[in-house]
Amino acid sequence: MREVFLFIYFNNDIAVHIRCGDILFGHGDYHFMTLNYYLFCFDQILNQSKHDVQLQRPLSVHFLSQLSSAGAHTSADSEHVDKCSRLVHALVFKLGERYNSSDAKNKSKLQFFIKNDDIVTDFASMMYAPHLICGTSTFCLHAALSNTHHKNVFVPDIGPWLYLNSHTRKITQNGVLPPTHHLVDVRKNNWFLRSTEVAAKRWNTDENFEQLIQPFLEILSSIYDSVCVYYEITNSSNKSMK
Repeated sequence: MREVFLFIYFNNDIAVHIRCGDILFGHGDYHFMTLNYYLFCFDQILNQSKHDVQLQRPLSVHFLSQLSSAGAHTSADSEHVDKCSRLVHALVFKLGERYNSSDAKNKSKLQFFIKNDDIVTDFASMMYAPHLICGTSTFCLHAALSNTHHKNVFVPDIGPWLYLNSHTRKITQNGVLPPTHHLVDVRKNNWFLRSTEVAAKRWNTDENFEQLIQPFLEILSSIYDSVCVYYEITNSSNKSMK
């Protein structure tokens, strides 16, 4: 299987995991990462890769989520694949405007693919991707930790990983994670929507779903106007990047 995925992925291709499904109805530990989080991660990858000859061809971005019964982890996921599909397609459309439109400020060569595979294929896709962007998902985190050949892995600093949340500074100073794995401070930058809030406001219903998509895709000025906190996992110290 490794040879298959190494053949599919080129040097700078990106896999993006979007947690959806069950968290539409609220979860204390799992939340929705908003557009700003993805923009920040994409910009870091593109800035690092801009001189790479591989960018002479369109860079491929593979989106993974709970979009079919095959890719669903639970029965709750299966019941809400249509809503998750709407959310993922809305995100991809917005990213296309940002990076691929003729008047885009930061025009890049990106090809977007919304995957609809089974759980095993999704895990392998994340495991072998050169660049991986995780949501609040232990499924994604386990794939990230299963392969040390990633160029970059981005993980939000909120989620079901209590140790990461409580000991971020120790982790960044002692190199607990591989040096390619980065914790992004989505809490301080407000780059997430609480799933409990989504459930409480009934944004998860068909008639109110657009009210979820709107803040999910809102671009906050902080991503352009202020320093975005970004923890790089090294053996030295954490640092901020703009």
